[in-house]
Amino acid sequence: MDEAQGDGWAEIHPDGSVIGQICFHNGDEADFAARKSTSSTAC
Repeated sequence: MDEAQGDGWAEIHPDGSVIGQICFHNGDEADFAARKSTSSTAC
């Protein structure tokens, strides 16, 4: 687990979903998307 630095952003859409990007300094960029599960079953 090496220490890392960078930045990123996230945007919440009206439907509650979230998209964004994590950017590591001198490294990779990772896009992501998330939405709340409608399932009532615990993980």
